[in-house]
Amino acid sequence: MQCKGNEFLFWFAESQLESLVFSQEFKATALLVEKHFLYDNVPDQSWSIDSILHSRQYPIKKLNDKQDRKRVLSNFKWLYNRFQYKEHRFYEEVLKMQMRLFILEMWHTFANEYERRKRTVQSGSLYERFVHLVQ
Repeated sequence: MQCKGNEFLFWFAESQLESLVFSQEFKATALLVEKHFLYDNVPDQSWSIDSILHSRQYPIKKLNDKQDRKRVLSNFKWLYNRFQYKEHRFYEEVLKMQMRLFILEMWHTFANEYERRKRTVQSGSLYERFVHLVQ
């Protein structure tokens, strides 16, 4: 994979990365979220299945629109700030809620792309059955 400016990369937990090469002007914002925390706070299972299937097949997303770039970076900052504010009386609840908002905002940003490349009924059904068995 090759990621360029104004692109967003979904890097899933337990992915194997090797031979990383960066240009001299490389600059990135990274957000690492514990897998169980992410999955425990998914607001909608159907959208989750669509986004996971799509993002595994197409992990690099182009952020063409300036508003989309701003929304993604703001999302990162909001979640990071909530994580840092451990003195909040309702820290865990607020962090979980911010994670849900983060996910919804990301789905909103990439919804048109998800819908254009809709999953096949067979692959979606298999994944839904798998998730049900895991739960």
